[in-house]
Amino acid sequence: MRQIRQMQEHEREEYIRLSSFAFQYTLTPEELVKRAASLVPQENWGCYGEEGLEARLTLLPMEVYVGGKPFAMGGIAGVATWPEKRRGGRVAGLLSHSLRVMKEQGQMISMLHPFKFEFYRRFGWETYAEYKKLELGPHQLPRFPAVAGRIVRTTELDILAPVYEAYAVRYNGMLVRSRKWWEDRVLARKNEGRLGAAYFDADGQAKGYILYKVADYTLTVYEWVALDGEAYRGLWNFIADHDSMLGSAGKVQLLMAHPGDRLASLLKDPRILQETVPYFMARLVDAEAFLNRYSFRQGVKGELHLHIRDEQAPWNEGGYAIRLGEEGARVRRSAAGDEAASVEALSCGIGILTSMLLGYERPSFWYEHGLLTGSASQLELLEAAVPEGRPFLLDFF
Repeated sequence: MRQIRQMQEHEREEYIRLSSFAFQYTLTPEELVKRAASLVPQENWGCYGEEGLEARLTLLPMEVYVGGKPFAMGGIAGVATWPEKRRGGRVAGLLSHSLRVMKEQGQMISMLHPFKFEFYRRFGWETYAEYKKLELGPHQLPRFPAVAGRIVRTTELDILAPVYEAYAVRYNGMLVRSRKWWEDRVLARKNEGRLGAAYFDADGQAKGYILYKVADYTLTVYEWVALDGEAYRGLWNFIADHDSMLGSAGKVQLLMAHPGDRLASLLKDPRILQETVPYFMARLVDAEAFLNRYSFRQGVKGELHLHIRDEQAPWNEGGYAIRLGEEGARVRRSAAGDEAASVEALSCGIGILTSMLLGYERPSFWYEHGLLTGSASQLELLEAAVPEGRPFLLDFF
């Protein structure tokens, strides 16, 4: 008989062995012990059968910004199962269980990096973030007019973290980074043996930074943050000053630019390599709590009626009446048979709702393609009420 439960202290190495097999990496005995010691039992869940651990996942308690506000978020990571135990509903059971746990813990939204987008859509997650990869040859690097500020090579957390926070709050789905996350997941992983540089304006305020590495005639930027155009140009000028280190056949790679990055429009030669990469998925865990905290566009008035479908989290199923006004939105659940459940109401699955509220796709897009249905007047109201979103994510878990 299967059982889903949290990992116990003596099972740490068993979890790591399953992960290393599933994700195809090799650990020395010393690395296995170190990796196992880093696991938090309360964050790791397993599906157990007669032969022991059959599948696992990690549920990380985190926060993300949406509309400038922090929202409690459950990060799904490390989903793995033994090959001979696949297609038996074990991972499905873990995902359904994790949704209930997140609901109990007050986490309103969940995010994950999919091995296969189609698989997680079955459980309500939908694409919410993408990034742009840029590659330039030395002859394509921008040479902007000199800016008033200066560059300081640094990876000091007290300098980088405030700049990141000022940047992250602008975008939906960006992590609220703790100091431990910075140290363990950003500086130790992204910047191990690498460099950092911060841009300070003429008043001495840090307004941007990059984490980067120069090796084998390639300058690779792992993290790029610029709070304004001056910092943006200043950082690019700093990168361009490395041209002699790149040689004629070298290159600059920016691995994770915002999908709206418009560097090409500022270049003499805009024919640089650009690739847009679908990245993370998200889904609402507690739709009512999320809608009550969500920042609808100010100045929009009316009553919006939604009907949400969510087979995996039945507490989200049903109608919602959202009164929009000067003092914000008031949300109430609708009883069966009332106006919110009528044909006038907009109807969609939880993943589509998540995509719209995080700003990845507009309501009109889903309506045009039949994944959001209902009256045209309600669509017009929803389109007006949902702010133009700017989803992004610089992290990985």
